[in-house]
Amino acid sequence: TPPLHQPVAADARLHVLDVLRGLSLFGILQANVLVLSGFMFVAMVGDITPSRLDEAVGFVIEALVHGKFYSLFSLLFGIGFHVFLSRTQARSGPAKPLFRRLWLLLACGFLHATLLWSGDILMLYAMLGFALIPFYGLPLRRQLAWVVGLLAVPVIAYALMWASGMADPFGPPPADPANSARGAAGGFDPLAFIIAGFKGGYLDVLQANLVGLVGRWVDLLITLRPAKVLAMFVLGLWIGQQGVVRHLDAHAGLLRRVAAWGLGLGLPLNVAGAWLAVDATPYLPGSAFGMLEVSIAAVAYPLLALGYAAGIALLMRSQGAARVLMTFAPVGRMALTNYLLQSVACMFVFYGFGLGLYGQVGTAAASAIALAVFAMQVPLSHWWLARFRYGPAEWAWRRLTYRVPVAMRRRSSG
Repeated sequence: TPPLHQPVAADARLHVLDVLRGLSLFGILQANVLVLSGFMFVAMVGDITPSRLDEAVGFVIEALVHGKFYSLFSLLFGIGFHVFLSRTQARSGPAKPLFRRLWLLLACGFLHATLLWSGDILMLYAMLGFALIPFYGLPLRRQLAWVVGLLAVPVIAYALMWASGMADPFGPPPADPANSARGAAGGFDPLAFIIAGFKGGYLDVLQANLVGLVGRWVDLLITLRPAKVLAMFVLGLWIGQQGVVRHLDAHAGLLRRVAAWGLGLGLPLNVAGAWLAVDATPYLPGSAFGMLEVSIAAVAYPLLALGYAAGIALLMRSQGAARVLMTFAPVGRMALTNYLLQSVACMFVFYGFGLGLYGQVGTAAASAIALAVFAMQVPLSHWWLARFRYGPAEWAWRRLTYRVPVAMRRRSSG
């Protein structure tokens, strides 16, 4: 049996997971680019007016992408977690590599958030990875009960915030006549600071990232994102324990049912959610409209994510479709590297020390740029993995996890 630090043999790889990770990265980039480009922040202060094309593209992204692909990627993290632990147990490996792996992911996320882009998700994944460990090996019914309970948390929490009259932490402070002059003259505006920072040089970007990181985590916590992500992690564990991805043919019936419900019900629910989002009602203070949006999202996001996953898994059973879908497998095998590269590429396109397009483009143009970035990542991933065993970030992650030399280059057949 090969050591844990060596790569999985080609015939043992779960190619469907690589394909799903690759496609998830495209969806995640399409959602993230609206923030990376500055469009979302600039639109909030009214410095850009969306065109009809922007509105149409924004509606499609809201209906088909936003919330769905981080849910799918979270599901894949849970499945991968199960694969990792199963492989470790099969070789009687120590538990230390898992903890080391999560600490390294946390450190990578912190560097990403501070040096590149404050919208990082890796830190949250690493923290919740520790929380996921007790769920491994739980009875299947208890795992599913936890999934349902965790998905209900944001709805319950929003109802409580609404009942308490909680204000929007990102909104303007209540008017105070005694301090109105001082506030108008010298009050700190985080949003304006972030926008100005990303339009400036790299040192300005670093400062904007620090402010943005605080706002990012406030947003994650008040929207109860950790509960949503952990729910998909646990569902991924359940799928891994069921052996679905290892035996697609044996679970074809289950996949068809999930695809039918996920796409058949998830699509109209997400379209309805996107239509509600057009009104741009603020998350807080709570309202009946907001309660409806939160409730729909709690069901619609994971449902459509599961529909996507099951649909692609079914297509992977067909040789013709699998041949096409395998185009995206190398992107997924280098998921960490490509996630970081997306931030690097967008930095040089949008930030002030690059092309300086921050806040200058609408949704349609930003989406086209994201498509172009991903289109370059596909051949680059193929080229790299034809020569190397891992992506650069994956190699470093593995090398530091196991603390043994890990071969990077592929051996020449000659």
